[in-house]
Amino acid sequence: MKSSLRVVAACVLAMALAAVGRAEIEGRYRIDLVNGQSVEGDVKELADGSYEVKTRHGIVVVVKRSEVRGMRPLEEAAVANTMVPNRIPATAGAVRPEISDAEIEVILAGIVAEPDASLVGADRDEMMAELPLNEESLAEMRRIAGPDSKVMLKPHFVMVYTSTQQEAQKLAARLESVYRWKIQFMRMMNRPVQRPESKLEIFYFGEHKDFQAISGAPPGVAGFYRPDERRSYFFDFATHPYIAPAVERAKDKNTPWRERQRLRNRISRFCERQNLEVIQHEAGHHIDFNIGLFPNNGLTRKASIPLWLVEGTTMLFEVPPSSAGASLGVMNHARLNELRTVWGRHPLSVAEWKRFIIDNQMWRQPPKGNEAHSYCLGWGLVYYLWKEHRAGYATYCQVVYDREEDVEMTNAEREKEFEDIFGRVDEKWVERFYKFLDGLQLKKSLLPPGEDGRDEPRQGRSGGDRGGRSGGRRGQ
Repeated sequence: MKSSLRVVAACVLAMALAAVGRAEIEGRYRIDLVNGQSVEGDVKELADGSYEVKTRHGIVVVVKRSEVRGMRPLEEAAVANTMVPNRIPATAGAVRPEISDAEIEVILAGIVAEPDASLVGADRDEMMAELPLNEESLAEMRRIAGPDSKVMLKPHFVMVYTSTQQEAQKLAARLESVYRWKIQFMRMMNRPVQRPESKLEIFYFGEHKDFQAISGAPPGVAGFYRPDERRSYFFDFATHPYIAPAVERAKDKNTPWRERQRLRNRISRFCERQNLEVIQHEAGHHIDFNIGLFPNNGLTRKASIPLWLVEGTTMLFEVPPSSAGASLGVMNHARLNELRTVWGRHPLSVAEWKRFIIDNQMWRQPPKGNEAHSYCLGWGLVYYLWKEHRAGYATYCQVVYDREEDVEMTNAEREKEFEDIFGRVDEKWVERFYKFLDGLQLKKSLLPPGEDGRDEPRQGRSGGDRGGRSGGRRGQ
């Protein structure tokens, strides 16, 4: 009976594909796959019978004929969608959809994404294959971390840790997730990628005091990447001295039971968010500098790379998982909230934006506050370019990467480089930028503890404690 059903299904599929017609399979289609997923975009049938699809995100995927359950023109699919309750039909004025973790996983798991053949670099299979282990370097890391340290090996990372195995496993999983996102990010930009020589090296300490003693990080830094060593340093945020008073209150039996429970829940949520956010931000730098997105000197003071570009790009990936998505798959609501809270709706003048874009000194000494307040500006600028000028953003990143590491540029040269790609930064340019920012919808439910209208598990807040975002430079 099952064999008969398979024969019938095969015949139905063959008839469906024949009805479409080989000569007609070129245009905008929705392809339904046998695994229950679907892919849609500009479709072109290849000589071997497979289908090349350019999706709305600019990703080019190849679908094998055997993976196809059915297909139909997008116009028909759109009409069908309007008949489904609670389904919003696509319109010309719709907001560009976010690409989700699930969508990325589908692409990575089942469909082969093909880069431009003219670009030179490692292919996806090569990048996703397990990296070799530098055993000599690992031995050095073990000596640094101490005799009680343990080792966790992942396909693309090696972690030397003194935390619990559970915490190490949780964060190692996020490292691998960010790595996959970064590889797909490069492909979305049609950028060549470079395969790292060995597993990327991570320190993860169970105690803040050990992190500070071994890494030499100043107080307030919650994690950082050291380009000179090509290593990242992190610790379990639950041991941070800034939340020590709340931890002690939660342990104190004289504290009312309900208050202890509330504190424990808040501490747990706050620390988990911080751990993941810091890992994703700094690990983002680590990956960016080792797969060919930016040169490894991107955070040094002598670098000719705009700091807003390096920091803003990794902030696209620092959002921890939630019901809304994670990493590049969801807007960074924490940064948007920070931008509006610290700077207001329209933070800089035209002249200030121009200087911010071309002069790294403006990043280090912004008009309001200190360097910590530059991060949300950098995020806003990169998010705008990524969403509204993606091809230009990809070109700009390539131009920046192609420069020699020791090249020195004047502000006039930086200005020309940027404006040759994105146009003159004048009142109209900034007006379009602000219109984009004003149109972003802030969801307070996706904000970290302390920014969502509820109290944090400690008093006060240090400018440098939230992510160690200047830590990458302090560690050099």
